[in-house]
Amino acid sequence: MKERLRELDVPDDSGEEKRLEQGGSGEISGDTDERLLSSSPEKYKSADEMTEYGRDIAENTKQDLMARHREQMGEENVKRLEAHDTRGQVEVLDYQEFHDRFPNAQPGVIGLYHDGKVYAVNGHQDMVNHTVTHETTHLCAHKENTFTENQDGSKQCLYASGLLRVETNVDPDGVRHVGVSNRALNEGLTEMYTMRELASRGDWQAANAYQAYSPQRGYCSRLEGILDPGKLEDAYYGGRLDGLKGNVERLTGDPGAFDRISLNLSALDNPEQAAAAREALENDFMAMTEARFAELSGEEGAPAGFGASEITGGTAADIPSGETGGIGGDLGAGGDTGGRDGDSGDTGGETGNDDDE
Repeated sequence: MKERLRELDVPDDSGEEKRLEQGGSGEISGDTDERLLSSSPEKYKSADEMTEYGRDIAENTKQDLMARHREQMGEENVKRLEAHDTRGQVEVLDYQEFHDRFPNAQPGVIGLYHDGKVYAVNGHQDMVNHTVTHETTHLCAHKENTFTENQDGSKQCLYASGLLRVETNVDPDGVRHVGVSNRALNEGLTEMYTMRELASRGDWQAANAYQAYSPQRGYCSRLEGILDPGKLEDAYYGGRLDGLKGNVERLTGDPGAFDRISLNLSALDNPEQAAAAREALENDFMAMTEARFAELSGEEGAPAGFGASEITGGTAADIPSGETGGIGGDLGAGGDTGGRDGDSGDTGGETGNDDDE
């Protein structure tokens, strides 16, 4: 399988990068809490020491998520995770070594999951905790990797991680086309589950060490409140995306609503498109809320006075500090700018199956 993927020039696994906001384009919101980081100098250690710390974090995270979401994961994903040497697949690197190892990573990247391994940039212990937890959550998400070679010489590869889908098609003449979908939606869910895991461990300083994917996380929390936690868990941990997509389209009455929401979550990271994307998202979320309220009101035994505010809530861990409604604060210019999920590429350059964030 790996040899065939190399022949197709597609990584045999996608990684997930986590970026910090550093005031420039191409980096998404992730402001650090400087007061927290400067108040505990003892939490800065060598990369080797932090690797050992990160290995404990990753193993604990995997075990927690497997216990919490085993039913949604399904037998195949559980077996994969049980066989995965998670402690041995974590590495914390000093900043320069990290970027020497991954030269295509943007300057603000502080961690990634790639080929079954978790990498994090060394720094404050609480930042490493947050990053390793996020990347291990990606590890626990549903994984799929299929390759097809046709008689005419064309090839197709589908990579799935959680809700992320990367489809690569190579024409018989060798021209490559790449389509990426649901990356921002997938990152929002990953960070939502990351924050809940940190909260369950009482790691509040790690949860607040920095904010990442805040707008996407806020909308994911609202979507979960409108639908049902199980719908998102089934899609993220079990790969059953059709159920989630069908429920969104049913509530909006629009067969294109799920894809539109996914595209607009990506567009939130483009300053030029963020306002229009947010307006479109609010319209779709209002339509879903009203439809769901009508469904519940018509059900026998539906709670009296059940209102929209009760449908759209999340948990305290879903709401970034200093932000209201769990929607998120500053907007940067992120990886999939302009809501371009699904765009096709050509020969050369990135495949679209970049290191997952």
